[in-house]
Amino acid sequence: MNQYDFLIHQYLEEQKTVTLEKIGTLILTPSSTADNLPSADNLIGFQFDKKAITSPGLIEFIAQKMQKNKNLVQSDLESYLELMRQVINIGKAYEIERIGTFRIGKFNEYGFTAFDFSQLTDQQKNSNKKADKQQNVPLLEKNTGNKQLLMLLALLIVLGVLGVIGWGSYTLLTANKAKEKEALQYVDTVAGTTTPVTTIQDTIRKLAIPSDTSTIFTIITDSANYRLIFETTTSAARASYRTAQLIKFGNKNTAYDSLRTDTGFIYHLYFKMKLNTSDTARARDSIQRFLQRRVRIVPVKD
Repeated sequence: MNQYDFLIHQYLEEQKTVTLEKIGTLILTPSSTADNLPSADNLIGFQFDKKAITSPGLIEFIAQKMQKNKNLVQSDLESYLELMRQVINIGKAYEIERIGTFRIGKFNEYGFTAFDFSQLTDQQKNSNKKADKQQNVPLLEKNTGNKQLLMLLALLIVLGVLGVIGWGSYTLLTANKAKEKEALQYVDTVAGTTTPVTTIQDTIRKLAIPSDTSTIFTIITDSANYRLIFETTTSAARASYRTAQLIKFGNKNTAYDSLRTDTGFIYHLYFKMKLNTSDTARARDSIQRFLQRRVRIVPVKD
């Protein structure tokens, strides 16, 4: 039996009348048999009313029985009655167990045929009583059990999500540390070569000047000031550490600046140089080969 069928039947037995939204009102006559069931001479009556509103007492009754919020019960009950009307409106019969059957009439009114309790055998009556006992009291117990199961499932889901987040964070941190270690090893390798690491200016001179030319070009001139930006990062610690590292290796013109954005700060690591305009491209290419990374040239405004 549908739980709403059962609860509507139970409410009707207690209150003797119940109104269902846009369907009508069911009325149970006071007379009953010794088995506490309506007799064959006093069946459930029905009054069709297309503008009917569900009995407020029914909503409160179901909310109390199911230990649910009244608004949720009202919403669920509206959905239940809407489905019931849809079934009736397409020409099919809809039965509320142990109450009766609804059908659509010739003039689109709802007809009702009450359930005939006189046709029940003694065995069926006893089964109905047992069903009442099983569905009346245990609603709260089943609800409690379901809530505990849902809480357990929710806890397992939360723990699973936290585990995934934790593992992801650990993996990301490990990967970042590995990259940092690799960068440090690269710098240490450069610093430990047989050819001493000199300043970036010396490196540029060695890489940029053709060996077969008799004309000596000096890249460092007094023509203009430039920033050769070789790295951009959102980590202040990375910017500070890398700058100090390059200065320690002899590149004393290394520096960095910061730019505030909507999401935080961006740090630009760069070399400060004075270059002739015609030599900026060679300077950039030389530093790119030295650092193995892309370099961007930005003029410095006086």
